[in-house]
Amino acid sequence: MSDNILEYDIKGNNSLYFAKDYGRFWVNSLNENLKKVYYETSLTDLRIEITYACNGNCKYCIVYGNEIQKTESLNMVDLWNELSGKDWIKNIKTILLIGGEPMLFFDQIDYLLDRFDGEVRISTNATLITKKIAKRLAEKKASVYLSLDGPTFDDNIMRIYKNGSYMYDDVIRGLHNILEETVKFGIFTVSTKENTEAVVDIMKEFVNKYHPFRIGYSLPHWTKNNDYEVSAYEYRDALLKLFAHRKEIDTEIMQLKWRIKPLWDGKIKRFSCSMHTSQKTILADRTVVRCSKIDHDSVYKNLSNDFFDRNCPVSLADNRGNPCSKCVGLTCCGGGCPYDGLKRFGGAIDRRECIITPPIIEAAINEVIKHMNSLNKVDNGLIPLNTIKQVLN
Repeated sequence: MSDNILEYDIKGNNSLYFAKDYGRFWVNSLNENLKKVYYETSLTDLRIEITYACNGNCKYCIVYGNEIQKTESLNMVDLWNELSGKDWIKNIKTILLIGGEPMLFFDQIDYLLDRFDGEVRISTNATLITKKIAKRLAEKKASVYLSLDGPTFDDNIMRIYKNGSYMYDDVIRGLHNILEETVKFGIFTVSTKENTEAVVDIMKEFVNKYHPFRIGYSLPHWTKNNDYEVSAYEYRDALLKLFAHRKEIDTEIMQLKWRIKPLWDGKIKRFSCSMHTSQKTILADRTVVRCSKIDHDSVYKNLSNDFFDRNCPVSLADNRGNPCSKCVGLTCCGGGCPYDGLKRFGGAIDRRECIITPPIIEAAINEVIKHMNSLNKVDNGLIPLNTIKQVLN
């Protein structure tokens, strides 16, 4: 049997097989003629960094943690006039507006809301969201992703203003304005040493109290000062807890779903980051880049797209001597953030994923085994994708 096929005993003297390089499950028979299907990478998403300016100075922020001092803001009128003449803009389905703090320049956002037909998403600390702004966002069906590391003041002590005072009360006021106007919103939570242990209770409280449609629970990006950073092991354990309690939480945890979704889509993820495939980024000075962090780094900005293509996990796995070729998480990994990989490990892959992703995929396989053992009758052959989705979602 191939090293890339794992075998597990299930009830009734049956065998469950998992093909690591396809991410698919079989019962007993392995005579399926499968083709590898990769996720689409055509350009569909635009990310606009309106400004690096911010009213905050959060302790783990990638901008201020790396002492990026640019404060110019984008002129959306000039940008939109320029973009309107581009053929590729017609294929853009979503625009994500980020900063710094984009709400410092809501007039620029407002201009875009009247002109873009797709979904506008805004990443914000929520401190500047007034009732008037929330009403406008609701009218234009924009989505908001607000930053909150937990439901209490103590959970958010790293989110501070430039004068050192805490943001929490203003964030909650902005959140209540969003709720009153029924703006579609998600919560972005950074993994910290304070919230990893209680992560399940935090997510449950978020859902019960505020009902976000989605929650992000992310590792901080690399900064020069990483004293506040959780380890890959702590983050892995937190995600495993979230996976075990996902049915109770009953809201999408983005970083968990990204790692598992290939198993029910029947597709292979080449990249975690879409920086040089399905997404463009536009900076406040209207420069178009793949990634604002990589493309402005004197060491890494000249790395070609071909370099990233050749150094993603599924490409590295073509060399059977490479560890990626034997990894249980091969089809789901994508290599993590290339910027973190370059800064931390000198390569395109964030090797923290080697700690984080495989145990999550192993937990998913165990869920499939448990499901198969609960059935009265087990059918031979390829397990349907909708079955895998029902088990793992």
